Amino acid sequence: MNKSDEFWFWAGKAIAEPENSSNIYYYDKGKDELFGLMIESDNYLPIFRNQITRKNIDINNSFRKAILKVKKVDPNVIQLPKLSFDVKKDFLNRVVSSIEDSSLKDKLFLEVTNFSKNDEFDFANKFKNENPELYFKYQMDRGIYISDRIKEIYEPLGLSINSKIIW
Repeated sequence: MNKSDEFWFWAGKAIAEPENSSNIYYYDKGKDELFGLMIESDNYLPIFRNQITRKNIDINNSFRKAILKVKKVDPNVIQLPKLSFDVKKDFLNRVVSSIEDSSLKDKLFLEVTNFSKNDEFDFANKFKNENPELYFKYQMDRGIYISDRIKEIYEPLGLSINSKIIW
């Protein structure tokens, strides 16, 4: 994965994470770094890309330093905001409203009605096999929507495609 893809992947993951998720993403303005932690009770666990990065000593040291900054409430470390439940639900309603197939539209409106704060911001698998063209359109619209929100919310904080990502 190149640097640009890494940025969009992790920033997209951070902004679309369910509100009640224990995965929290941070931006260290002082070091221009993005990192993620899974926080449960008083345990701070790094979010790694894979088993190889988990064993990397430099990455582990970076995470240790990052966790200390979070625990000490370093003013340079900002918890990245997530899209609110209402914003996500509004987007999903707009997508479903634009569907012409009435039986699929009814099925997906039910999905949106049952959408909760714990759900992933992606229900494309509910119709992937049923309507591949709509699946592709949804994925594109969702990607554009998320990248626009990243630009709108994260870029003013200083987070950019050039930011280092610890994972």
